[in-house]
Amino acid sequence: MAPCLASQVERYAEAVGTSTGKAIAALVRMGLESQETRRPEFFKRLKQNLAGDDPDQQDRLAEEFRAIILGR
Repeated sequence: MAPCLASQVERYAEAVGTSTGKAIAALVRMGLESQETRRPEFFKRLKQNLAGDDPDQQDRLAEEFRAIILGR
């Protein structure tokens, strides 16, 4: 694990009063849950906007979907 990430995990563990291992498990679980909640949003927006004929709107939507999927 990168040193900067390790220190962030240690700070999180201290803040919530748990071990580093449990903190890592909690952070992984939160990440997976977040991914699961983003997926339905992606498909909802995709379905709503697939019928659009405007190329500019299609490009914008592609960027939004990329951000949702990649979390950026």
